[in-house]
Amino acid sequence: MNRTTKNIILNVLMLLIIVVFVVFVIYAKQKRNDFKPKSISINIDELEDNYLISKDDIYYLVTKYFTLNNQAIDDNTLRSIEKTICNIPVVESANAYINNKQILNIDVKQRKPLFRVYNSSNQNFYVDYDGVKFFPKKNTSIKVPIVTGNISEKKVNNDTIQTAILNQVLNFCKYTQKVDEWKDSFGQININDANEIELIPRIGNSTILLGNTDVIEEKMNKLKVFYTEVLDKIGWERYRVINIMYKDQIICLK
Repeated sequence: MNRTTKNIILNVLMLLIIVVFVVFVIYAKQKRNDFKPKSISINIDELEDNYLISKDDIYYLVTKYFTLNNQAIDDNTLRSIEKTICNIPVVESANAYINNKQILNIDVKQRKPLFRVYNSSNQNFYVDYDGVKFFPKKNTSIKVPIVTGNISEKKVNNDTIQTAILNQVLNFCKYTQKVDEWKDSFGQININDANEIELIPRIGNSTILLGNTDVIEEKMNKLKVFYTEVLDKIGWERYRVINIMYKDQIICLK
């Protein structure tokens, strides 16, 4: 058998393999689209022992808008289920699929709150890492810093934070989450009448006047040195206000 004949045979075999593969994929997809779910399994990622949305909430929503009992489900239906669930403000993402046991699985990822805002209009809402605002579930509280004071911004629909001051708070909270020593150090962030950021530590009675988040790393390193070289020696109750707003200096008030 010459080389030309061998090449022809190999090409034909490769073509047959490709055709079989394509037919198999189409068949598998068709079979998948013919699946009729026998039951629904809902999984929600846990968030500090709390759920901002329940499995019952998801089940109610899905069964309200979709007829699932003994009905074939295709990819378009699965995508529609995901989209419907993602319209819930506390949901970051959803993944719907049918496994080989014909169970409709729905995996839900909750938004992870970064801080909680109490504004001047008596509204309160969470803000996540992407700056998305969402209302908390009733009787649910996640351990995050609360932000109070001179805050006029409200929550409207599924919007993100708009004001410069809350964007600075977002930057600050993102920074502290990346630094172990600051991660859980501040229980409250206050916006004073001068639109400056004040930090209320979980330990001690001092208020830290941060001002804004410009050169945030420099300011927090300065505070760290002050904590270790001064307050650890003279006591954490010595000063009422610790001002770290200005470059290369710390101003303290008793």
